[in-house]
Amino acid sequence: MNKLYRSVVKYNPLGVYKRFLRVMQRNMRWFPPAERLFRSLHERLVRYQQRLDFDEFDSRYGTDTIGVIPLKEMTISASGSIAEGLYYEASSIRIFRQFMAALDIPFRDFDFIDFGSGKGRVLFAAAEYGFRKLIGIEFAREIAEIAEKNVPLFNRNSDTPACFELHHMDASGYEIPDTPLVIFFYCPFQGKVLDRVLANINQSLARHRRPVYLLFNGQNPKVIGQFTANGFNYREIRLKRDWRRYLHYRGLIFTSTES
Repeated sequence: MNKLYRSVVKYNPLGVYKRFLRVMQRNMRWFPPAERLFRSLHERLVRYQQRLDFDEFDSRYGTDTIGVIPLKEMTISASGSIAEGLYYEASSIRIFRQFMAALDIPFRDFDFIDFGSGKGRVLFAAAEYGFRKLIGIEFAREIAEIAEKNVPLFNRNSDTPACFELHHMDASGYEIPDTPLVIFFYCPFQGKVLDRVLANINQSLARHRRPVYLLFNGQNPKVIGQFTANGFNYREIRLKRDWRRYLHYRGLIFTSTES
């Protein structure tokens, strides 16, 4: 029972069920009918989780932001590093709104950047808070093109159309604007790519001191270590779970000294 409880705490109920189906699928390779059954149940679970996401957000704005897509199935920009990137999964709107509630800032005075912006879900959620500009950085061509199509759909169906700036490129090559910033990371990459992005942020701060907030939603200890070694003040926020997710991640807010 203790092992089951720890699994539910880490993976959420949907995540535990998903892991069970994967294990059974592997263990039943010797019996093809059973293997096909567990594969079919796994596919149904994925579709169910995506329908839950669609009902909450995409149905409101007419956008397409759902999906879990491995990088190997997408075309990566020439300088992009698949080895240090992670798969595409739409962020939880419920979790994102908890990050916004933890920020006591005048959103209209800040630009918002999402590294690994995918189909644009976080950008559209951030638009609801009145940020001055919303900037997305994505290195996978297919989902970057979907984001481009989503922008006019969102603005058409939103009460407050927003200013979006989308870039299909490797994150390490993006020049950080010298404006007050809120920067969101939904565990998009790691290693040298993350080091270069953080170095770019520090160089931008050296040019122009101003408030900058880094929001991290993830759980990889090495990645968190890269953030904490960056010299920013930080605090962890207690995120209420989104039980429709396969994993429950930590929420960390890093702030520049001017914030």
